[in-house]
Amino acid sequence: MSLGLIVPERAVGGRLAATGDGPRDQRERRVGVPGLSRGGDGSDESQRDEQRQAHRLVISRGVRIAASALLLVAACGHDSTGTAQGVPLASLLVLPRQDSIFAPGSPVTLLVRNNVLNSFTITETDPAATALATLVFPPHSIVTVGNTLVCDTCTVRVTITLAPGQYGFTLGPATLGFNLSGEPTAAISYGTYGDLSVSSQSARYPNQSAYEQALVLYRESTPDHWLSGRNSGHSGVFTVSGALETPSRYVLAAPR
Repeated sequence: MSLGLIVPERAVGGRLAATGDGPRDQRERRVGVPGLSRGGDGSDESQRDEQRQAHRLVISRGVRIAASALLLVAACGHDSTGTAQGVPLASLLVLPRQDSIFAPGSPVTLLVRNNVLNSFTITETDPAATALATLVFPPHSIVTVGNTLVCDTCTVRVTITLAPGQYGFTLGPATLGFNLSGEPTAAISYGTYGDLSVSSQSARYPNQSAYEQALVLYRESTPDHWLSGRNSGHSGVFTVSGALETPSRYVLAAPR
């Protein structure tokens, strides 16, 4: 694991400063355990016990979230017998992307601040800066990197590697663990450069519209075993959204 994956924000004047120079109203204050003021009865040992208990509660909450994320990674892509689920990529009709002249650079690096809402839009290089994908990371959506819990004010480096010539990408690094109750999401826009004529390669679809309506975001759960993404579907005109459940490969596709 690279040490550069998690970047704690530096302390300034006894408080944690936000990374970057964003406006004050876009920052959220760090959540921590408040200090316990000293009482008048001189019971220092009792106060220390209370402080230790408060810190244990915070730590145990983080451990529970991390354990849930690890259980999800271990369970994804397998049924109750341990058999891998999903379909091979050859059985999917992936939407081609005809933007060779205006294709965005790849990979794309995202710096995700753990304690705020993060939204990133990857655009084409055409004059209109056409949106290709919008990725949203809610606060505390990244729980672990490898075996390390991500601190409240940490910044995590995430990479998006675009698949050339098609609507697909790889989300990394593979050591990321996401929050089950607030994982990242992606919205893929294909109205300008999506080649819907690929629908002619399958007898399943009588026309391009039928194919377009069947598009969802698929995730590779294990090598060449692809599952349709949780909550994936159309969120707008020529836009499909879905949850990013694990770091993996994703494609916008429909059954062949």
